Amino acid sequence: MTYRRKIILFLITFLLLHAAMIMMFFTITTKTSSLVENQKNFENLKEAPKFLFTGDSHPTRSINENEITNSFKLSFFGEGPILTYYRLKYVLEELQLKPEYVFLQADISRFSANYFRYAENQFFYNNYVNYSELLEEEVINNERYLKSVAYQLFPYIEIKSVIKKNNKVKTKRGLQKFSNFSEIQKLVNTELFIKHKLLSNNPENLYYEDALIYFKKTIELCQSHQIKVIGIKYPVTDYYLNTLNLFCGEEMLNNPPQDKILLEYNIPIWDFEKQYLVKHDYFFDSHHMNEYGKHAFTAALKNKIINEFSEK
Repeated sequence: MTYRRKIILFLITFLLLHAAMIMMFFTITTKTSSLVENQKNFENLKEAPKFLFTGDSHPTRSINENEITNSFKLSFFGEGPILTYYRLKYVLEELQLKPEYVFLQADISRFSANYFRYAENQFFYNNYVNYSELLEEEVINNERYLKSVAYQLFPYIEIKSVIKKNNKVKTKRGLQKFSNFSEIQKLVNTELFIKHKLLSNNPENLYYEDALIYFKKTIELCQSHQIKVIGIKYPVTDYYLNTLNLFCGEEMLNNPPQDKILLEYNIPIWDFEKQYLVKHDYFFDSHHMNEYGKHAFTAALKNKIINEFSEK
């Protein structure tokens, strides 16, 4: 066999394996990814819901939308403000599914720098995020842009993390109670998450400028489509807020920039952040609600919606 034929055979074999891997990867994700399922369920709606909840793991863990009439929860674990913006943009402009109200998450730690560094489920978000635009606006660097291209060309390189993540999502954390942890466990687990995982040992990472910019862009996107926006803060424990207060300082917590943005756009804020501070049996860690908390909070949110909109 000539050298040229060897090269041709290698390329054909590579392309066939590449195609097979892509097909296998998307077959797996279509069947197992709750993120894909969430998007698919929304796109299968005959008309847009009246109330649309967006955001990360907080609304995902806190709301049972089946108990709130004409609502949908288009949210997922780790979905930061920039990802939410592009996902919502697709929903409004491509699908033409326009809810009457969009709830934008405005939690105290929603805008941390690490949320945009979160790089899982790229196979999904690459369908919506305009990385060329982000590069042009210097939100990302060349390395991050090239990674996005790599994920588009070879989505199956993410297969291990996708399977691992889907297994995590399906675990029975819903019945676990933060109240069952010892005092030391509560403190250590909260500090490890906030100081190391969330803020990378830098208090200034609590508010990431580009995340706040895209929060504004999301508000403006909704308003351009005549959609009413409501800012919402989800419940956390006293351990979570106390640790943030000690690490970042009282001033950063008392004057969050997202509140100023919401006030600037004359948007109401539904603040549930401190509603269950010491109800540790409603959480499985310092800031994620378990099934007991979800049940209680959904009832409270439902009542709030009924009281606010019953005459509208």
